[in-house]
Amino acid sequence: GGCAAPIGVLAEVVEGEQGDELWVRATALSPDGTLAVRMSASGDPADAAGVGNRLAEQMLDEGAGQLTKTPHEQPVTDCERQDA
Repeated sequence: GGCAAPIGVLAEVVEGEQGDELWVRATALSPDGTLAVRMSASGDPADAAGVGNRLAEQMLDEGAGQLTKTPHEQPVTDCERQDA
């Protein structure tokens, strides 16, 4: 998403019925905050990357990737200048 993208994620390991369970909640917002995709997923902590990747794919399927695309040019952020 980049260093200035309006996205956030919280992951925590909690005690589930079958032992430890990884819970991940994520939000992606439009730059003005009026549109959002919010989703969550859970799974085995040993498969943290898999849980995160599945959640990301679901969010992209719901349009999260389109939230940051705007018809006008956005100002260049400091982190983008460092990457150049």
